[in-house]
Amino acid sequence: MKKYIVFPILTLAALPVMGQNMTDAIRLSSKDVAGSARYRAMGGAFGALGGEISAMGDNPAGIGVFRGTEQVIITPNMSFNTTSTEGSTKEKETKFDASFSSIGMVFSIRTPNANTLTNINIGANIRHHEGINRRYHTNLSGARNSMADYMANRANNCLLVDGRYNNPGYLETKEAWGNSFYPISSLLGYKSYAIDDNYIEHADRFDGVRSDYLDNQGNPVVGRQQLFVKEKTRMDEYDFNISANWDDFFYAGITVSVADFNSIINTEFDEDFGGNIYTSAYNDLETKGAGASVKAGILLRPVDNLRLGAAVHTPTWMRITDYYSADMLTDMSEKGERCYSDLYEYRYRFHSPWEYQVSMAYVFGKQGLLSFEYDLTDYTTMKFKERDDEWNAGNSAFEDINDAMKKDFAAMQHTFKAGAELRVTDAMSLRAGYVFKSSPYKEDIYKNVSRGWKNGNFGDDNTLLFDSSTKPNYNLIDNQHIVSCGVGWRWDSWFLDFSVQDRIMKEKVAAFPTTDAVLSADYDRHTVELTSDPTYGAVKANYMDMVYNKLNFDLTIGLSF
Repeated sequence: MKKYIVFPILTLAALPVMGQNMTDAIRLSSKDVAGSARYRAMGGAFGALGGEISAMGDNPAGIGVFRGTEQVIITPNMSFNTTSTEGSTKEKETKFDASFSSIGMVFSIRTPNANTLTNINIGANIRHHEGINRRYHTNLSGARNSMADYMANRANNCLLVDGRYNNPGYLETKEAWGNSFYPISSLLGYKSYAIDDNYIEHADRFDGVRSDYLDNQGNPVVGRQQLFVKEKTRMDEYDFNISANWDDFFYAGITVSVADFNSIINTEFDEDFGGNIYTSAYNDLETKGAGASVKAGILLRPVDNLRLGAAVHTPTWMRITDYYSADMLTDMSEKGERCYSDLYEYRYRFHSPWEYQVSMAYVFGKQGLLSFEYDLTDYTTMKFKERDDEWNAGNSAFEDINDAMKKDFAAMQHTFKAGAELRVTDAMSLRAGYVFKSSPYKEDIYKNVSRGWKNGNFGDDNTLLFDSSTKPNYNLIDNQHIVSCGVGWRWDSWFLDFSVQDRIMKEKVAAFPTTDAVLSADYDRHTVELTSDPTYGAVKANYMDMVYNKLNFDLTIGLSF
């Protein structure tokens, strides 16, 4: 066992640990079907329809459908967020939220002196993507691996690669806390006695540090694990649109969108090993960012009843800042110390995926309509960049994760939207919609959780999931289903729309990611390489199933003049 040395954790906020991963990329780029009540009631399938302010964020050409009409809308929203997890026990948490989904306006300028240009329209809209607002709790007994195993694994590999395989005590030095190569979780684990020194006399193998929870035979003990998470993520998009109508046949438009992103994740992870031995890890992570994108689209009306649309969305080029801190406590009979990190700050840039849309709608006179839309999102085009890098320069510190995203994200994440509207009377209409979103990951990634684990064997590539600052929870998203309905009324210049939208998303959640096998060191040759046994020291995450259900209620109040 190492000596009990007491000194405060250093405040080295200028030297944070960088560790963005694939789950962070999804967190930064995910959007829901956000907009007015009519837009949501019909599943957002307005790419070919137009005539709806919220549609400028999908197909900008649709705003050109307005003719000589100004319109203003405001949409308050409330939602109920329910998260269910399955581990050793079933857990359920519910959270309420209220906000504004959409606030927008459009102005139409007639052009009577032009030969074919019927009108030019200008629009602006704020869309609030509620994203995720939830609390959840997982409970697991008899887990395969503990967080201590994970922290020891990370520490050992860092020591070996850094040429310090004969000096595990380096993890407790001031220099280590100022070295961004070493993950904060492992440093906290060593300082708080969750992991400890472990020397084995082999010329060709090094174990460095290990879990401090061992039975009488020296085997790791894994006890009860609990994860508590409070998470709120939202993105506001400010859309500015200009569009035109040529002879009620061809429409074109461009939207410039400015995005404002904020995410707050608070986590607590507890491991209870019996006999008053436990470790508790706490983390606070806030992510703030802003960026801009351009959307362009066209809409054709070859006959009165049929409309066809197409649009392309550039990536959102974002500047991001992470603020994070952590602390850890290990309580044992003979020792115990609570350790804190400083509040760290890390700045970087993010390039969200390209998106392409095609759509079709058929209008049954004044009786109703059917609308369909297909969106293709290429997640392999996402990139992380350091703040000072040019977008077309080398990947620098993010090379591994950018390469991993190209390999393991789906090049074609599919979104299918369908919407219907039926006019019951001259004043009232009924609406319904459905949305299907496929998982952003390749199928084997979600099923196997990590690329390396196949048939019980672990490979040598663990770039799928790695430390994200100090956040001890990881989520993999599966398919999503959104079902919606609504009703609308029109009175002269005023209109009122109401919608109910139910979003169901399946996920896998773990308190720490799968990590690679421990490296080996040759003392004579001073070399470091993977062990001949690819499972030696490897730590597989304890993933559990989770279902997130978000029930939205929207009410749009609008005025046309």
